[in-house]
Order: sequence, then C-alpha cells, then structure tokens
Amino acid sequence: TGGNTSSQSSALAIQGMATGEISGGAIVRFIKRELLMACMIALILGSFSWLRIYLTHHDLLGSFVVSFSLGMIVLVCVMLGSCMPIVL
Repeated sequence: TGGNTSSQSSALAIQGMATGEISGGAIVRFIKRELLMACMIALILGSFSWLRIYLTHHDLLGSFVVSFSLGMIVLVCVMLGSCMPIVL
C-alpha cells in the first residue's frame, strides 16, 4: 500500500517538474494538494479497514490499531513520495 502510493505521488511530482507545472511558488501549492489527498486516502482506507476488521474479528482495539497504522503508512508514504523528487 505504501509503496504504491509513494510511487504514484513521486511520478506525479516528476511529471509536474518536467512540464514546468511545479516550480518556485507552485511547490507549496503542490505539497498542500498532496497532503490533502493523502489525508483523504488515509481516512477512507483506514475507515474501511476498521469496518472490515471489526465486523470479522469483533476486536475494537485491534481494528483501531491496524486501521490507524494503515492510514499513517499511506500519509507518510505519499508525503515522502511527493517531496523526494523536489528535494533531490
């Protein structure tokens, strides 16, 4: 999950830099947009994983831990994937 989201956001950043869409002041706008998208993906994926785990195992704490960690993995990987091409 993290590898897929990271590679997709990295490809988006590289494409934006190649076309000139991401340069100068547009970097902050791009990072904000990617952060918002990462939060939405993490929230949706975390919610569905919590629901699925809770309905199948009836473990409230376990479903929370797994869904929270999955959401954080997606959030961190999207941000790293979009920032690394810009930094390098």
